[in-house]
Amino acid sequence: MHALFYNGASFASETIIARLRDSLGLTEVTLVDHQPAYEVEGVRIHRMHVDDVMYLDYPTSIHDCAPLEESVVMAMAQCEIQCLTMFDKAAKVGRRQVWQRRRIRQGQPFFRDLNTTETYDRRKFQYLTHLRYWNDYLDRHPIDFYMMGTVPYAMWDYILYELCKQRGIPTLLFQHLLIDGYSLPVTSIEGPNQQLQDTIGAVAEEFAGREHEIQLCERSEVFIRKQTDKTKDPHPEYYDMSLNEYAKGDWRSAYIYVKAMVKGLLVEQPGFNRRQWLEYLSCDFWLRTLKDMEMRTLWKYWDAHADFRIDGTPFVYVALAYQPEVSTCPSGGVFTNQELMIQALAKSLPEGAILAVKEHPAQKSLSRTIDFYQWLVAEPRVRLVPRNYNTYRLIESATAVATTTGSIIMESLFRQTPVMAFGEHNAVYAPGVFRVRNGRDVAAAFKAIFEDGVKPSLAGTRVFIGALERLWFRCDNWGRVTEPLMKFSGLTHEENGIGLADAFAHTYRSLTGKPGG
Repeated sequence: MHALFYNGASFASETIIARLRDSLGLTEVTLVDHQPAYEVEGVRIHRMHVDDVMYLDYPTSIHDCAPLEESVVMAMAQCEIQCLTMFDKAAKVGRRQVWQRRRIRQGQPFFRDLNTTETYDRRKFQYLTHLRYWNDYLDRHPIDFYMMGTVPYAMWDYILYELCKQRGIPTLLFQHLLIDGYSLPVTSIEGPNQQLQDTIGAVAEEFAGREHEIQLCERSEVFIRKQTDKTKDPHPEYYDMSLNEYAKGDWRSAYIYVKAMVKGLLVEQPGFNRRQWLEYLSCDFWLRTLKDMEMRTLWKYWDAHADFRIDGTPFVYVALAYQPEVSTCPSGGVFTNQELMIQALAKSLPEGAILAVKEHPAQKSLSRTIDFYQWLVAEPRVRLVPRNYNTYRLIESATAVATTTGSIIMESLFRQTPVMAFGEHNAVYAPGVFRVRNGRDVAAAFKAIFEDGVKPSLAGTRVFIGALERLWFRCDNWGRVTEPLMKFSGLTHEENGIGLADAFAHTYRSLTGKPGG
């Protein structure tokens, strides 16, 4: 058996490979991760570093790969649309700097550039190069399975995912859950997730009228208590580590951020030498930094036009997702362009209601333009929400919430506010969520919400979590078992690897009917 792994849980890779060798008879692996080389007895490992792959530094020269046929390019047209947006992730300053520093330490060349944005031509070149390499790789290496530690969103891994689907190669990926320490294995990011829908139906039927009797694990119960606690807002565990409070003017968070940065440069990277410090005096670094600072100008425009107030007018709370990120691309599909979501909502919005649109507090200028904000201001049914408005008060006061995917879906369900979800993730199947894809879906959802008074219930949300527990595995799809995040999952590296390997083996047997070994 030859499997291809892109392992988000890099610290667990060795455990995963060894366990699958014993359970499925794994003999060969193509591994893309961040870790130094290691050997697993009885398994041949073809290793690539994920940063090298992202920046086209493949182990085989692209000139030795077979040229692309027209049929391949045309068959991947929909993939190309998503990938051109995904390149925003690769263009982020921090990720590129990490790769450049590693190349310097290895004494290898790399190319600097003065672009503050990635042009269409450059994105297209990168896309076609990734496509050519992986199409040729799959021609030369018979792969039995492709496993991803998370939803593919880095262009190259999404291309590989789409190529595997077209060739009939089974795929497995792990969706993140708000209940830390568990992941949901799925075989497709497009949906619908019929297995999850059937399981929700089975749990609802089994416990109809007595949903409180559904037995949940302790982590689920803690999560429910946190979400329903009326004395404080249930921010995600990682919230205190983010820059959200810094964006609001919390200087304590700024201190935490600067301290973490200095520690990372001086303590955790002892090889960070004088030459690497000089990178921060280079033109390309500062031009890209100035690009990020454009968000200050955008925020000023937003603040000048943010006139929404909770005054009794019925409104739909539209929570813009942070970009570039997996919650929109690829999970949002065509609604990665969030103006399409707002257009669909505005077209069918009941008379007298408005759309209250709030920007993500951590958003930077990489995926925002003044044109988008001006379009929002010009839309008659839209009101911009001031940045300091509490998102939980908005959820509680809204007639409905609209988004692509993200934690706001579950937060809304616990406040019994219906949700219109334009993306694809496990939470969109929860009772009380309307999975919308077009104008007809939007109109039907508005009728149910505004006219029929349909709302989610805490009982229905408990059913949903009960269904997840029947399908999830005790593992962390992001591999967040490194300090300071490992405390959230409660897993060691080895325990996480065992959980991921068992989920892989279970799914492989279910899809193929083969026992393995």
